[in-house]
Amino acid sequence: MKMAVVPDRERPRERLSKLGPGSLSLQELLAVILRTGDKNRSVLELAGDLVAEFGSLEKLARVSFPELSQVGGLKSAKAASLVAAFELARRLNAETAESKSGHAGEPVAEDLKERLHWWSVMLKDEEREYIIGIFTGRSRRIINEERLSWGGLDGASLDIRYLLRKAVRIDAEGLAILHNHPDGCLAPSAEDRILTEHLRGRLETIGIRFDGHYIVAGGKSRTIS
Repeated sequence: MKMAVVPDRERPRERLSKLGPGSLSLQELLAVILRTGDKNRSVLELAGDLVAEFGSLEKLARVSFPELSQVGGLKSAKAASLVAAFELARRLNAETAESKSGHAGEPVAEDLKERLHWWSVMLKDEEREYIIGIFTGRSRRIINEERLSWGGLDGASLDIRYLLRKAVRIDAEGLAILHNHPDGCLAPSAEDRILTEHLRGRLETIGIRFDGHYIVAGGKSRTIS
């Protein structure tokens, strides 16, 4: 349906101003950002086609600017508006999580559960796999952390010797590691389980508590038992 034949009161921007953003569907919210359609589709039809093509808001938010610019009907201006909106949402999520734990990158005295949530937000939309080391003291309070390595979609490698040396050097009582799955799956792989058991054994040998190996994906976390 062309916007020209949609009653004013039913148009997305008018509905947003009268009823608030929470009353709009995903398709309507995208239409507000896109503003106009193309020569063949109304803005609502264009927004609906975007949802259908990518399947979900999460998948659409991962699409890069060059990729969006190639989607029929978008061009650079509309693609830039979408990418900017998604980046604002990511920064808001990170800022909300960060407000509980201090500035990004600073060692913080908080518990492991809070920090797992923070990293799950920070790594939610990453396309590469990262491994994070979290060093703890008494009562599993965090004393230090480090982004240890990163790789591609197929995984990242971990230098265990470096990790153990640092744990000893900073006099950590415990150590946890986490890594993200860019595909959004929280299920551990066989390699994840092997790494967990290997690290558990190495830490036991040097008298450092193993605080767990965690997977973060889709804004959530899971421990590998």
